[in-house]
Amino acid sequence: MVTQGMGYEVDYLAVGDGAKSGDAIASRWGYLGGGRADQRVIVIDGGTKESGLALVERIDSCYQTDKVDLMICTHCDADHASGLSVVIRELRVGALLMHTPWQYAENIHKIVTDGRVTEQSLTRRIKGGLETAHELWELARSKRVRIIEPFSGLKYAGPPELIVLGPDRSWYKQLLSKFRCVPQTDPTPDFSPSTSAENNSSTIIFLTFCGRKMMFTGDAGVEALTRAITYGEKRGLEFANLHLFHVPHHGSKHNVDPQVLARFRSRIAVISAAPNGAPKHPSSNVTNALIDYRTTVFSTQGQAFCHSVNAPDRPGWSPATPVPYDKSLSALESLAWMAA
Repeated sequence: MVTQGMGYEVDYLAVGDGAKSGDAIASRWGYLGGGRADQRVIVIDGGTKESGLALVERIDSCYQTDKVDLMICTHCDADHASGLSVVIRELRVGALLMHTPWQYAENIHKIVTDGRVTEQSLTRRIKGGLETAHELWELARSKRVRIIEPFSGLKYAGPPELIVLGPDRSWYKQLLSKFRCVPQTDPTPDFSPSTSAENNSSTIIFLTFCGRKMMFTGDAGVEALTRAITYGEKRGLEFANLHLFHVPHHGSKHNVDPQVLARFRSRIAVISAAPNGAPKHPSSNVTNALIDYRTTVFSTQGQAFCHSVNAPDRPGWSPATPVPYDKSLSALESLAWMAA
């Protein structure tokens, strides 16, 4: 139960146009009727440059501050990292959680058998292939923002209390060798054929505030989610009573499966998807499965979404409409997804 006077706002901004999606999430936590010292502002991913500007405007107008306490880049894809550079330029940022793949070139170089590839050239190649994330890193350093790599076990005292469930450092290094910007010399298939190594490297966050538990997953895939849940369960965390679940990779059916969804239950699930992202983003297989588990599902699909408790009213905002059950999905299609 949320303590009297304490509250939060979790804002999902509309990202992308057409069918290309992204994530941009702003949030604030604490005594929202008090001063800035009574609150914490956290940003999780920034989407595009345009959504980065929208994040700045939302934080300024609704949260009435120019400071972000904690900013999280779940992984290095441009549709998550790009807008964060705008936030760092325009606002004061206390700390940035992000992975820095270019600093692991020495580890990756050991398994690259092409003698023409040096450690230095590999570093340059990774920086170039992940240019948006590297730009964010350089900008944060120039602004003297504290940068921390988010691996399993990292905690933020908050409020809210936050723990990183994945990836662990060892698996992250393995995933790096499968990044698209790294020369592929190993014929072994990818760790998860249904999603990329970059997506599986997403930071997975378990957040607790006044008894409410939430999980943010970036673009993580089935193996990443399974590892994260197993890690959390070993540390006594419960996933059967989540309040909010961020559905990974815009609701793609390639990032979750019935076995993963069966390991937790959430009252609310939120999907960040472009206006014309369907039928991939989100997939009706995923939304139907969540609804079957008695989860109320919301999808942005070109509109901003805010989930809040004990927060100030926002003139002009209206209740969001949940995603309906897709009765047109055939039983054969559902069975095919469950068996995949």
